[in-house]
Amino acid sequence: MPLTGIITLIDTLFLFTIGFNLLSTYKKTRQITVLHLALSLIMFAIFTASLALPHIYWKNPEQFMVWAHWALILGFPFLYLHMALASLVPSALKYPSLKWPLFFGILLIGAIAIVVLILYPDSPYIDQETGITLYRDNPIVGVFGGVGSLSSLGFFFFIFLLEFFKNKNEFLKKRSLLLSIGALILFLGGPIHGVAGTLVPIYIMADAFILIGSIMLWVGIVVLKPKPVAPAIDFDKQWC
Repeated sequence: MPLTGIITLIDTLFLFTIGFNLLSTYKKTRQITVLHLALSLIMFAIFTASLALPHIYWKNPEQFMVWAHWALILGFPFLYLHMALASLVPSALKYPSLKWPLFFGILLIGAIAIVVLILYPDSPYIDQETGITLYRDNPIVGVFGGVGSLSSLGFFFFIFLLEFFKNKNEFLKKRSLLLSIGALILFLGGPIHGVAGTLVPIYIMADAFILIGSIMLWVGIVVLKPKPVAPAIDFDKQWC
């Protein structure tokens, strides 16, 4: 399988692992922000899976192009659901009045992006020398993706970076830093991917950013655990 297919499969595994880990935590704590983040990452995992699957046709460029195009169209609703759900987390923590306007605004942007993608089809192909997939999205789709990503992951980065500087607890500082930087790297990877055009090095950079961002979120949520304390730290503060 080409390199892009392998990377997106790895992304999918990390994102599903984080999402279901958070779902397990939600069942114990019933914290709604934990549920929103869990569902956001699961939606993102479904999107990356939709990008990975067409690569089974990598030896047949024409068939790959058709399947990859429709995979993008079918996957985009999950991508924008991911963004909308992700925006609920920082909104709930700091700016509750922005919660639903951001949520529905991102979904509206996503609906427009999907219409543009249908009206102006992309033509994905695999660069045979590098194994990198070039999606060649319409620039308008890339711009909408950037706006949605800024409103969700960019916002997420900003709020959790504030938490890093505000918290005195060593564990909270580490988790806040990992989540903020992970969100920032994911935020950069998405828009770069959307506007890369036919530049293979830019696609490589975007794929690397998304993988690194996913790994940092995995470390911050799944790997990093608080030391047992008495009394227990409130969970909402533990993961933010």
